Amino acid sequence: MCGSSFVLKTSDSNTTEAKLDLNAGVVSGSIITGIGLSNLNEITASMDLPTMPFRLYSKKHDAISDMWKAAAEETMVNAAKQEIEAAKSRGDINNAGIAMIPVEADACWGKRSYKNNYSALSAVAAIIGENNGKVLHIGLRNKYSRPHKCTKNHSGSSTSMEQAILVEGFKNSIKGRNLIYNILIADGDSSTYKSILESRPYPDIPIQKIEYTTIPLNERKFLNMDRMKRLRTAVRAAIRQRQQDISSSSCKIENLQKYILNSPHHIFGDHSNCDSYYCTDERKKVPNLVPLIPTLFLKIKKNVSQLAYNSRSLLYDHTNNRAEQFNSIVAKIVVNYNIQYIYAMYIT
Repeated sequence: MCGSSFVLKTSDSNTTEAKLDLNAGVVSGSIITGIGLSNLNEITASMDLPTMPFRLYSKKHDAISDMWKAAAEETMVNAAKQEIEAAKSRGDINNAGIAMIPVEADACWGKRSYKNNYSALSAVAAIIGENNGKVLHIGLRNKYSRPHKCTKNHSGSSTSMEQAILVEGFKNSIKGRNLIYNILIADGDSSTYKSILESRPYPDIPIQKIEYTTIPLNERKFLNMDRMKRLRTAVRAAIRQRQQDISSSSCKIENLQKYILNSPHHIFGDHSNCDSYYCTDERKKVPNLVPLIPTLFLKIKKNVSQLAYNSRSLLYDHTNNRAEQFNSIVAKIVVNYNIQYIYAMYIT
């Protein structure tokens, strides 16, 4: 109404900091959210904004990829320095003064195999420091080439991509990170570990492998939604039963712990220690699946053990919901009002 005008810039050209312009920013956002040019143009068209041509999108995409690659390398170098300091403090240094550390490693492919169709055209793998949990090496293998830009760097089988990436990471660890990866924490794939040993990245240093426990696919299929709900129902039934018990408090807690620990056995068909209040003859007709799921059952028992440890709290069934509700109210208004007003509101 006053006739004044102002300029709103889509990017700050007066700052010395490296910032993305509007086009680069929107392409960066589309990459992070997992959409492509078509989806991006649908969004901008819905907002009545100009759509982005392919040439501009491709140019910004390549520029952002180069920026991210440089930033990732800088981050990995800094992570390696942290691992070196931690190794020195533990005394994990070889005769040449190079830090030796345990690392985790794994790969993922651009296509699910389900253990019967290893035909992915790309794979990525990472080596992560066990001490600080930060990435030390990232590798990518492609069996295809993009138009106008060759990205093919692997010609073997899809399963050998992981081996190639991790062998590369181990062989370059001293030169690139000043580190020796003397312990590998990985899954049960022996071929990858064998390839690393055969490459002899550290002629005088043995590499030890520690396998983490994964749940096999043939066991995972038994943990369906129905059994998870039944497991929760069994625990609740055990709590209600013990609350009605007229025995001493210590006996109630002990019995509740026993029944909670037995609940996975009951759900998967082992009724040898079940109590008659919950386990009927009809339920006992279900086949015993426990011998078929050793790894899965071990995982479930570990989690249930933690629940049984809190049997005293479960038995008394108390909560601090009212205190949590009060804190929720405070959190909503503390930004705009001072504490004196909150206190006055609470008293009122």
